[in-house]
Amino acid sequence: MIRGLVRAGVSLALLALLAWWLDASALLDRLAGFDPRWALRGVAISLPQVALLAFRWRFTAGRLGLELPFGTAVREYYLALFLNQVLPGGVMGMSRACGGMGAAWGSPPSP
Repeated sequence: MIRGLVRAGVSLALLALLAWWLDASALLDRLAGFDPRWALRGVAISLPQVALLAFRWRFTAGRLGLELPFGTAVREYYLALFLNQVLPGGVMGMSRACGGMGAAWGSPPSP
């Protein structure tokens, strides 16, 4: 509970720092003209894409003799996409996804 409060406090402090550092009024002016239909279109386009990418992971796992639930594959793929966007290099997201899926798979079968 305390850990969650600390994380929320740090997040709010970082957002406040960014608002102070950036011109918050200019940002709010730009957001005032935001059309949410564009965001919905982006989500509508990305959902089938992520589902297909997760299916690819699931298919590959099946060919290796491993069982990967579709929900786990989707969750790990979204986490990997997020990490690739916020961390430099783009490697951490996929390595995290592989680690998460590896934990879901357990140990590989013996040949």
